[in-house]
Amino acid sequence: MENNEMEKYRVIGKRIQKSREEAGLTQEQLAKKVGYQSATAISFIETGERKLKVGELEKIANAVKQESYFLLTGKVDKTV
Repeated sequence: MENNEMEKYRVIGKRIQKSREEAGLTQEQLAKKVGYQSATAISFIETGERKLKVGELEKIANAVKQESYFLLTGKVDKTV
């Protein structure tokens, strides 16, 4: 990944981490909720080292009770 793209994934990862913590979930608990074998995948996502597919982002958003739009942009979609 090039630097600009990596930075986008890091920012999204930080939003996921904050939302996970606000939901009271550990990385391991979130991993199980979204169907990952271990917390390592969540760790890589939160640090921006792993790209996300749309379906994965939606599963994570549902598990942390957050809109996927917010996780992507940091903004609340007022049209939903």
